[in-house]
Amino acid sequence: MIVYLLASLGTVKFISKGHAKMLMIEYFSMASFWTQTRAVFRAFFSRKKQQFVVTSKRGRQTGTSVMPYILPQIILVAVSVIEAWLVGRLLPEWLRSRRPSHLAD
Repeated sequence: MIVYLLASLGTVKFISKGHAKMLMIEYFSMASFWTQTRAVFRAFFSRKKQQFVVTSKRGRQTGTSVMPYILPQIILVAVSVIEAWLVGRLLPEWLRSRRPSHLAD
């Protein structure tokens, strides 16, 4: 996993000649993830006729937030951090309890 992440970072730095911002790339990916997920579910599971709608190209409107679009990823990250913490706390104890008594310290 770490090799993959380092290779990705190195590739982006090389291709962009140092101008890419990884945080902005991740932010865009998180913002578009929920929209893409909804589009896939609508395409596969919706039986009604789809309608093409042209959206306004005036830029970001005042009073709007991207939070509804990135909230699923924020929740996923929070749950993953809690899960990793719990595994780190509970797994060593569980492994000690499963060790045969003749191998115990």
